[in-house]
Amino acid sequence: MSRRRPRGERGAAGARFAIVFVVVAAVLAGLFYAGDAYAHRRVEREVAATLQGELGTPGLPSVEIEGRPFLTQVVARRLREVHVVADDVGRTNGAALPVAHVDLTLRDLTTTDWWRTMNVARADGTALVDHAALAQVAGVPLTYAGDGRYRIEADQSLYGLTVKATVTGGLALDVAAQTVTLSDPTIQVAGYTLPDVVADQLIKAVVRPIPLEGIPFELQVSSVDARDDGLHVGLTGADVPIRR
Repeated sequence: MSRRRPRGERGAAGARFAIVFVVVAAVLAGLFYAGDAYAHRRVEREVAATLQGELGTPGLPSVEIEGRPFLTQVVARRLREVHVVADDVGRTNGAALPVAHVDLTLRDLTTTDWWRTMNVARADGTALVDHAALAQVAGVPLTYAGDGRYRIEADQSLYGLTVKATVTGGLALDVAAQTVTLSDPTIQVAGYTLPDVVADQLIKAVVRPIPLEGIPFELQVSSVDARDDGLHVGLTGADVPIRR
Protein backbone atom coordinates (compact mmCIF):
# COMPACT_ATOMS: atom_id res chain seq x y z
CA MET A 1 0.00 0.00 0.00
CA SER A 2 1.49 3.36 -1.13
CA ARG A 3 2.01 6.07 1.40
CA ARG A 4 0.34 9.36 0.62
CA ARG A 5 2.53 12.43 0.87
CA PRO A 6 1.66 14.78 3.64
CA ARG A 7 -0.15 17.88 2.53
CA GLY A 8 2.86 20.04 3.39
CA GLU A 9 5.14 18.05 1.09
CA ARG A 10 2.65 18.31 -1.77
CA GLY A 11 2.46 22.07 -1.28
CA ALA A 12 6.25 22.38 -1.26
CA ALA A 13 6.54 20.36 -4.47
CA GLY A 14 3.96 22.57 -6.15
CA ALA A 15 5.81 25.68 -5.03
CA ARG A 16 9.10 24.32 -6.42
CA PHE A 17 7.43 23.57 -9.74
CA ALA A 18 5.98 27.07 -9.88
CA ILE A 19 9.39 28.60 -9.15
CA VAL A 20 11.07 26.47 -11.85
CA PHE A 21 8.34 27.42 -14.33
CA VAL A 22 8.74 31.11 -13.59
CA VAL A 23 12.54 30.90 -13.90
CA VAL A 24 12.36 29.02 -17.20
CA ALA A 25 9.76 31.45 -18.55
CA ALA A 26 11.92 34.40 -17.50
CA VAL A 27 14.99 32.90 -19.20
CA LEU A 28 13.06 32.24 -22.41
CA ALA A 29 11.59 35.74 -22.34
CA GLY A 30 15.05 37.19 -21.84
CA LEU A 31 16.44 35.19 -24.74
CA PHE A 32 13.56 36.28 -26.96
CA TYR A 33 14.04 39.93 -25.96
CA ALA A 34 17.79 39.73 -26.59
CA GLY A 35 17.22 38.09 -29.98
CA ASP A 36 14.56 40.63 -30.86
CA ALA A 37 16.86 43.53 -29.91
CA TYR A 38 19.77 42.05 -31.88
CA ALA A 39 17.62 41.60 -34.99
CA HIS A 40 16.31 45.14 -34.57
CA ARG A 41 19.82 46.63 -34.50
CA ARG A 42 21.02 44.42 -37.34
CA VAL A 43 18.18 45.34 -39.68
CA GLU A 44 18.52 49.05 -38.84
CA ARG A 45 22.18 48.86 -39.94
CA GLU A 46 21.27 47.02 -43.14
CA VAL A 47 18.51 49.48 -44.02
CA ALA A 48 20.79 52.45 -43.26
CA ALA A 49 23.47 51.06 -45.58
CA THR A 50 20.96 50.65 -48.39
CA LEU A 51 19.49 54.11 -47.88
CA GLN A 52 22.94 55.73 -47.80
CA GLY A 53 23.57 54.78 -51.43
CA GLU A 54 20.25 56.22 -52.56
CA LEU A 55 20.60 59.37 -50.46
CA GLY A 56 24.21 60.01 -51.46
CA THR A 57 25.28 60.96 -47.93
CA PRO A 58 28.89 60.86 -46.70
CA GLY A 59 27.80 58.98 -43.55
CA LEU A 60 25.09 56.51 -42.65
CA PRO A 61 21.67 58.11 -42.16
CA SER A 62 19.91 57.77 -38.83
CA VAL A 63 17.36 54.96 -39.09
CA GLU A 64 14.77 54.03 -36.47
CA ILE A 65 12.43 51.13 -37.14
CA GLU A 66 9.15 51.28 -35.24
CA GLY A 67 7.21 48.38 -33.80
CA ARG A 68 7.85 45.59 -31.29
CA PRO A 69 8.14 42.66 -31.18
CA PHE A 70 10.45 43.02 -34.13
CA LEU A 71 11.15 39.42 -35.13
CA THR A 72 7.64 39.08 -36.52
CA GLN A 73 8.46 41.86 -39.00
CA VAL A 74 11.70 40.11 -39.96
CA VAL A 75 9.88 36.83 -40.61
CA ALA A 76 7.29 38.63 -42.73
CA ARG A 77 10.06 40.65 -44.47
CA ARG A 78 7.88 43.72 -44.00
CA LEU A 79 8.66 46.78 -41.89
CA ARG A 80 5.66 48.76 -40.79
CA GLU A 81 7.33 52.16 -40.33
CA VAL A 82 10.88 53.52 -40.63
CA HIS A 83 11.98 57.00 -39.56
CA VAL A 84 14.99 58.33 -41.53
CA VAL A 85 17.03 61.47 -40.80
CA ALA A 86 20.04 62.47 -42.90
CA ASP A 87 22.27 65.46 -43.64
CA ASP A 88 24.25 66.46 -46.75
CA VAL A 89 21.98 64.52 -49.08
CA GLY A 90 23.27 64.26 -52.64
CA ARG A 91 26.88 65.12 -51.78
CA THR A 92 28.40 61.81 -52.92
CA ASN A 93 26.18 61.00 -55.91
CA GLY A 94 26.25 64.34 -57.71
CA ALA A 95 22.59 65.22 -57.20
CA ALA A 96 21.43 68.22 -59.20
CA LEU A 97 19.97 69.84 -56.10
CA PRO A 98 21.94 69.17 -52.89
CA VAL A 99 19.70 68.89 -49.84
CA ALA A 100 21.00 70.00 -46.46
CA HIS A 101 18.67 67.86 -44.35
CA VAL A 102 15.83 65.36 -44.76
CA ASP A 103 13.39 63.91 -42.25
CA LEU A 104 11.33 61.11 -43.76
CA THR A 105 8.83 58.51 -42.64
CA LEU A 106 8.74 55.39 -44.81
CA ARG A 107 5.73 53.10 -44.35
CA ASP A 108 5.21 49.46 -45.27
CA LEU A 109 8.68 48.49 -46.54
CA THR A 110 8.95 45.08 -48.16
CA THR A 111 12.03 43.14 -49.28
CA THR A 112 13.02 39.79 -50.76
CA ASP A 113 16.81 39.97 -50.24
CA TRP A 114 17.44 41.06 -46.64
CA TRP A 115 16.94 44.79 -47.20
CA ARG A 116 19.46 45.24 -50.02
CA THR A 117 16.50 46.26 -52.14
CA MET A 118 13.16 47.49 -50.83
CA ASN A 119 9.85 48.85 -51.94
CA VAL A 120 8.19 51.58 -49.91
CA ALA A 121 4.41 51.75 -50.13
CA ARG A 122 4.27 55.31 -48.80
CA ALA A 123 6.83 58.02 -48.01
CA ASP A 124 6.28 61.45 -46.46
CA GLY A 125 8.54 64.04 -44.90
CA THR A 126 10.40 67.29 -45.23
CA ALA A 127 13.66 68.54 -46.68
CA LEU A 128 15.74 71.66 -46.18
CA VAL A 129 17.47 73.23 -49.19
CA ASP A 130 20.06 75.94 -48.61
CA HIS A 131 19.38 79.22 -50.40
CA ALA A 132 22.82 78.97 -52.04
CA ALA A 133 22.02 75.50 -53.43
CA LEU A 134 18.77 76.80 -54.88
CA ALA A 135 20.63 79.71 -56.50
CA GLN A 136 23.11 77.29 -58.04
CA VAL A 137 20.30 75.32 -59.68
CA ALA A 138 18.56 78.53 -60.77
CA GLY A 139 21.63 79.64 -62.72
CA VAL A 140 20.99 83.30 -61.84
CA PRO A 141 22.15 85.45 -58.89
CA LEU A 142 19.26 84.48 -56.63
CA THR A 143 19.42 85.63 -52.99
CA TYR A 144 17.02 85.43 -50.10
CA ALA A 145 15.57 88.87 -49.28
CA GLY A 146 13.66 87.92 -46.11
CA ASP A 147 9.95 87.57 -45.33
CA GLY A 148 9.67 84.60 -47.67
CA ARG A 149 10.84 86.54 -50.74
CA TYR A 150 13.81 86.17 -53.07
CA ARG A 151 15.75 88.69 -55.13
CA ILE A 152 17.24 88.29 -58.61
CA GLU A 153 19.60 90.90 -60.06
CA ALA A 154 20.51 90.66 -63.71
CA ASP A 155 21.66 92.89 -66.57
CA GLN A 156 18.95 93.31 -69.19
CA SER A 157 18.51 95.27 -72.40
CA LEU A 158 15.94 98.06 -72.18
CA TYR A 159 15.36 100.25 -75.26
CA GLY A 160 18.88 99.54 -76.49
CA LEU A 161 20.50 100.19 -73.13
CA THR A 162 21.90 97.59 -70.72
CA VAL A 163 20.39 98.13 -67.30
CA LYS A 164 20.57 96.28 -64.00
CA ALA A 165 17.13 94.94 -63.15
CA THR A 166 16.19 93.80 -59.65
CA VAL A 167 13.25 91.42 -59.35
CA THR A 168 11.81 90.34 -56.00
CA GLY A 169 9.00 87.94 -55.25
CA GLY A 170 7.79 84.99 -53.27
CA LEU A 171 8.32 81.42 -54.38
CA ALA A 172 5.49 79.46 -56.02
CA LEU A 173 5.50 75.72 -56.68
CA ASP A 174 4.28 74.12 -59.90
CA VAL A 175 3.49 70.63 -58.60
CA ALA A 176 2.95 69.11 -62.04
CA ALA A 177 6.22 70.45 -63.47
CA GLN A 178 8.13 70.13 -60.16
CA THR A 179 9.53 73.64 -60.56
CA VAL A 180 9.45 76.84 -58.54
CA THR A 181 9.39 80.41 -59.75
CA LEU A 182 8.96 83.88 -58.33
CA SER A 183 5.36 84.78 -57.62
CA ASP A 184 3.84 88.24 -57.24
CA PRO A 185 7.10 89.73 -58.57
CA THR A 186 8.08 93.39 -58.54
CA ILE A 187 10.92 94.89 -60.58
CA GLN A 188 13.07 97.96 -60.20
CA VAL A 189 15.61 99.51 -62.56
CA ALA A 190 18.05 102.07 -61.16
CA GLY A 191 15.90 102.25 -58.05
CA TYR A 192 12.69 103.03 -59.95
CA THR A 193 9.61 100.84 -60.19
CA LEU A 194 8.71 100.40 -63.85
CA PRO A 195 5.29 100.61 -65.49
CA ASP A 196 3.46 97.29 -65.59
CA VAL A 197 3.88 96.68 -69.34
CA VAL A 198 7.65 97.20 -69.27
CA ALA A 199 7.96 95.38 -65.98
CA ASP A 200 6.13 92.31 -67.32
CA GLN A 201 8.51 92.08 -70.28
CA LEU A 202 11.61 92.28 -68.10
CA ILE A 203 10.24 89.85 -65.53
CA LYS A 204 9.61 87.26 -68.25
CA ALA A 205 13.19 87.76 -69.46
CA VAL A 206 14.73 87.49 -65.98
CA VAL A 207 12.54 84.99 -64.14
CA ARG A 208 12.75 81.35 -65.22
CA PRO A 209 11.25 78.26 -63.59
CA ILE A 210 13.77 76.53 -61.32
CA PRO A 211 13.69 72.72 -61.57
CA LEU A 212 13.65 70.77 -58.31
CA GLU A 213 15.64 67.79 -59.55
CA GLY A 214 17.61 65.38 -57.43
CA ILE A 215 15.08 65.06 -54.60
CA PRO A 216 15.75 61.88 -52.55
CA PHE A 217 14.09 58.71 -53.89
CA GLU A 218 12.53 60.87 -56.64
CA LEU A 219 9.83 61.93 -54.21
CA GLN A 220 7.40 64.61 -55.30
CA VAL A 221 7.67 68.09 -53.84
CA SER A 222 4.25 68.93 -52.39
CA SER A 223 4.93 72.30 -50.74
CA VAL A 224 7.62 74.99 -50.36
CA ASP A 225 8.15 77.50 -47.56
CA ALA A 226 11.03 79.98 -47.72
CA ARG A 227 12.49 80.88 -44.32
CA ASP A 228 15.67 82.47 -43.04
CA ASP A 229 17.49 79.12 -42.71
CA GLY A 230 16.58 77.85 -46.18
CA LEU A 231 13.77 76.53 -48.33
CA HIS A 232 11.61 74.05 -46.41
CA VAL A 233 10.16 71.47 -48.79
CA GLY A 234 7.32 69.01 -48.21
CA LEU A 235 7.84 65.59 -49.80
CA THR A 236 5.54 62.71 -50.62
CA GLY A 237 5.62 59.54 -52.70
CA ALA A 238 4.11 56.09 -53.22
CA ASP A 239 5.50 52.73 -54.41
CA VAL A 240 9.08 53.95 -54.08
CA PRO A 241 11.81 51.44 -55.10
CA ILE A 242 15.09 51.62 -53.19
CA ARG A 243 18.31 49.90 -54.30
CA ARG A 244 21.74 49.69 -52.68
